[in-house]
Amino acid sequence: MLALFVSLSLFTAYEAVRPSPSLPEGRARRGEGELRLDWWIASGICIGFAFLTKGPIAIVLWLPPVFAIAWLSDSHAKPRWWHYGILGSVAGFVAMPWFVLVHHQDPTFLIEFFYKHNVARFAGEFLPKPFWYFVPIMLVAGHPWSFLTIPYARFLFGRNEEDRSSRPPEVGFLLLWSVWCFAFFSMSKCKLPTYLLPAAPASALMIGHYLGEVLRDADNRSRHFFARFWSARSATATTCFAGMSFVMYVMATNSVVTVFTYGWAMMWTSLLGTSLLLLGNRYQAKIAWGTSTGVAFLFAVMVMHQMVPAYSRSQTLFGDTSALIKQLNVNPQSAIATVDHEFSEVPFDLNRRDIPNFDDVHDKGLGEFVTRSGTAILIVDDRIEPEAVLQQLHPQTRLAEVAHRGSARIYQATTSEKDPQIAAKTLASTTKIQR
Repeated sequence: MLALFVSLSLFTAYEAVRPSPSLPEGRARRGEGELRLDWWIASGICIGFAFLTKGPIAIVLWLPPVFAIAWLSDSHAKPRWWHYGILGSVAGFVAMPWFVLVHHQDPTFLIEFFYKHNVARFAGEFLPKPFWYFVPIMLVAGHPWSFLTIPYARFLFGRNEEDRSSRPPEVGFLLLWSVWCFAFFSMSKCKLPTYLLPAAPASALMIGHYLGEVLRDADNRSRHFFARFWSARSATATTCFAGMSFVMYVMATNSVVTVFTYGWAMMWTSLLGTSLLLLGNRYQAKIAWGTSTGVAFLFAVMVMHQMVPAYSRSQTLFGDTSALIKQLNVNPQSAIATVDHEFSEVPFDLNRRDIPNFDDVHDKGLGEFVTRSGTAILIVDDRIEPEAVLQQLHPQTRLAEVAHRGSARIYQATTSEKDPQIAAKTLASTTKIQR
């Protein structure tokens, strides 16, 4: 959602400042074009929705590219300070009512949201990563187009007349957009791979424009020779090798291998051999890139629609079996608590609102909860040793592990004041539910 609204806000802003086609060329070059207020207001609306989605990052990603294209280009309209005031007012009109209503519900929300989840995140309080973290992310996420990085850089910064005439002003705006997004999140100490999504539309359009230039320039093969042939053939071979390696890894690490996995292995082996034979083929550039795109699509289908979901089902609490749900919900009134991790899927999937979360295993309320309930199901982060859980419980409580899935260990805690043997705090494991 953030990538969608940020992209819409930047596209509409560019429509507002770009030279009007009806403006005489001389006046356009002198920057006498008028800002189109309708597109400018539309951009403010999109910023408001982006602000509702993820907060002030919407403005941070929008302002530098728009300001820079207007400042660097003589042909684009120059927004005045009151234009920015109108845009800010429109964005505020969209976003502010929701923040006001939430503040009335929870007075601590604004500080929690703006400071902890914006300023503190940028400073590295959560998920700190090195400065270069997004470089390999871009190369992997941009596959197979990342094989055009070197020839595209030469095209983008080339000084010869052919390259200059092939670069419209829109490419400059897309470059400002994508580079600023990459630079800002690289400066932030808190990093996740998905943070670069707002740069994806601009990067895709830039590569698409360049690939169009490469494939159209059939008469001058030497100009884009690397991009026309070696980039495409190398990308295809790399994809096939990655596909075969991925399948081999799955087969080596899983005790049960499905017939689909064997089918993928045979397909990738044959495609890899074919791609290696075609590395020296210097003809049919369109077919070469079409093949590379098709192979990359197959790899994405295999990984994202089969391998990753299968792994996810094997690791999440309520994945490929309903046995765990039955175990936890035999009695709709059974006491359940989550410990040291939120495990938000538990109350959601069980459709319960009475499942407490204890942020810290040392919370005294945990022992009181189990004692009061008599028998309770505890879903605990698997980094917590069972002895640490047992120490917080009543001396006459027995803790039995009933399942271990992904990052969660599930225990049944039973308190009985009549059985003296329970006072020894024994830890008994019962039959685990099939993963």
